[in-house]
This record gives sequence, structure tokens and C-alpha cells, in this order.
Amino acid sequence: MATYNRLAWQAASAIYDLLNDTPTATIKLPQKFWQEAEQLLGKINKADQRGWGSAGRQLRVRYLQSVERLSNRISDSLNNLKTEMQQPFLTPLESIYKDLCSLTDEFDDVEISLFDKQIRCRTPDIELEGIQLGRFSIALNWAQINEIQPYQVEALDPNPAVSSDSTTHSHIQDGRLCEGDGKTAIQAALQQGRMSDFFLLVRQILGTYNPESPYVSLERWFGANCKDCDYLMASGDNHYCELCDSEVCSECSCSCQKCYETVCNQCSQTCEDCLDSFCPGCIAPCSTCEKSYCKECLKDETCQQCLEKQAESEEESCPEIPETENCPADDSNLAVHAVCVGEVVVSA
Repeated sequence: MATYNRLAWQAASAIYDLLNDTPTATIKLPQKFWQEAEQLLGKINKADQRGWGSAGRQLRVRYLQSVERLSNRISDSLNNLKTEMQQPFLTPLESIYKDLCSLTDEFDDVEISLFDKQIRCRTPDIELEGIQLGRFSIALNWAQINEIQPYQVEALDPNPAVSSDSTTHSHIQDGRLCEGDGKTAIQAALQQGRMSDFFLLVRQILGTYNPESPYVSLERWFGANCKDCDYLMASGDNHYCELCDSEVCSECSCSCQKCYETVCNQCSQTCEDCLDSFCPGCIAPCSTCEKSYCKECLKDETCQQCLEKQAESEEESCPEIPETENCPADDSNLAVHAVCVGEVVVSA
């Protein structure tokens, strides 16, 4: 005869009551992905206005991907809502209790806290493609079971990515799991009170690597490579070009001296006069020599060197008028006029 677990029964009763009182989950629109698409669209319009063809094409590719992600999230929301309405199934209290009791058969360590309203399960060591990520603690807060992702995943032996201290797993950032294709199944398990299925699903995702949607890919786990010089960048040494969104190191990036946007070396341009670096929007070609100058070093769209050459050319093209100091300009009262040096005027 199985031993009665009073703590598990109390936790199961609390979970059952919450699910029974609030049978439907909170429905939210994917605002994060909508805002991401809006920001990219703004960048596309900015690139088009400034004539940045290459940046515009790259941004359009990212915009297409962003809209596809937004569309997928909206589809997921619709599917979840349809599933919820079609299957108003709630696990009986006894089954929730049995699920909680069975967790000790699947996990090394299980802890139920009535005070914190949490159930914690510890996974064994996780290794993905030769990278040791250590053990993880899955903590479900049943007081928030009707909210989106009411659980946290904490690394007990953290081995974070070099480029991000908050990424302890390719699908975990700041304790939040990117559920990927398992999102619908996890939500259904929580809404229906299938506690054992929930913890097993999360553990399965932790032991699986999806190269399509990692926070940091395993190939870049020990550092991100600068796009320009291929330098392996650690956390805090990476910068993003605001034009092409390339990830570059501090040596391969600069700040525009006019608008202070961060740009990579490939997108930045140097003024031929002051030699400062600028983004393409704050620099322009001289109308004469077509070399690049910042707007402070141009006058009437012409550089100082070309203006000086124009002034010299105008002086050379203007003929000088010879001076005739010894020849009077005009005197109608004189009978004889001197026409050259050496002659004198003879009075009438």
C-alpha cells in the first residue's frame, strides 16, 4: 500500500482549486514580436530615405523573418484558444496528487513548499553536443499556474555562454525557457493539471538542442566572432551596427561624430578633411571632386580644397590692366598730349 504524502495532497488540492476556479488561461497578443516588426519597419524606411540600398535589403530579410515569427505566434494563440475551448478537460484531484507523488521516480530531487507555493524538480547533468551545462532546477509556482510560463529554470552548475552571462542553456535566458515546438504541449499540461507531464516535457526540452531558435548557438557558446576581424568577443566587448546590425568588436566599431550612432567599420566613412568617422547619413560627397566630407567641412556642397582651386583659376583667367602713370588720361585744354615717356607737353 502506497504511503500517504500529506504535503503532496495539500499541494494537489491548491492546484486543483486554482484550475477549477479559473478554467481559462490569460489570452495575450504577441506584443513583443509586433514591436520587433515595427522597429525593423522603421529602420527600413530610414534606410530607404537615406539611400542605403544594401542595408535596406538586409533589413527587409530580417523584417520578413520577424513578420513570420509574429504570424506564427498569432497562429499559436488561435490554436491554443481553440484547443482550450474544445477540450475543457481538468485532471481529477486524485490524479494530480498521484502525479506529484510519481515525480520522485523521475527526478533526483523533488521539493514541495506550501509557503512558497512551489514545486521544484532537479534534473541530472545536461550535456548538449559535447558542452557540459550541468544540472537544472525546474521551479513551478502554482499560484501563477493560469499565467503564461509560471515557472523558472535555474542552472545549479552554471556554465553560461561567453557572450551572455544570463544564457545558461541555448534555450534559457534569465531563467526563462524558450519552449519552441513544446509550448502548446506545456501549456495544455499546466491548464489540465498534468503535473508529471509538465515536468517531463520541460526536462525533455532541456536535453534537446534546436539550432533554429537558440538564444546563443552552441557553435558560439564560448564566444561570438566579430564579423569584420573574426575576433572572439567576450561579454561586454560586442557592439551592434545600427545600419546592418552586424555584431562587431570594439576595435571594428565607431561612433558617428555627428549623430553618435554606432556603426561598423564597413558602414562608417571618414571625412577627407578632419579625418573623423561618420555614418553615411552625416557625410556627403564634394560636388566637384566627389570625395567624402562631413557637412561641417563642406561649404555650398564643396570642400575647402576645391574652393581654393576655383578661386585660383578665376584669378588666372582675369587679364591685368597696365598702368600708364606718365600719360594723362584726358585733358582737352592741352594742344599736344604726351603719349609716352620722354615727351613733354608743349603749350599752344
